[in-house]
Amino acid sequence: MTHGDQTQQDVPGPPRPLHPNYKLKVGNWNVRMLYRSGNIAQAAREMKRKCIDIVGISETYWTGQGKVQLAEGETTVYSGRDVDNHRQGVSILMSKSTV
Repeated sequence: MTHGDQTQQDVPGPPRPLHPNYKLKVGNWNVRMLYRSGNIAQAAREMKRKCIDIVGISETYWTGQGKVQLAEGETTVYSGRDVDNHRQGVSILMSKSTV
């Protein structure tokens, strides 16, 4: 339960399941060169500013596969080529409440 102008994300405690009537916002971005320092944090800030829950990201340029949790709680699951040429690659960036 939220109080006043608090959102579900502001309420302390474990994340709650989404309500059936909740409209999940999904987007897709071609950000290019996400491997540069700070670019994933910038994408997460933009996602939060636009109130988007899940973002598909293309051209991440990350190598290998994995999952990373950011400092603010967002999580990204990514996949790219195994060679170290930083080309192609995709990622799904999810908000803290969506994870």
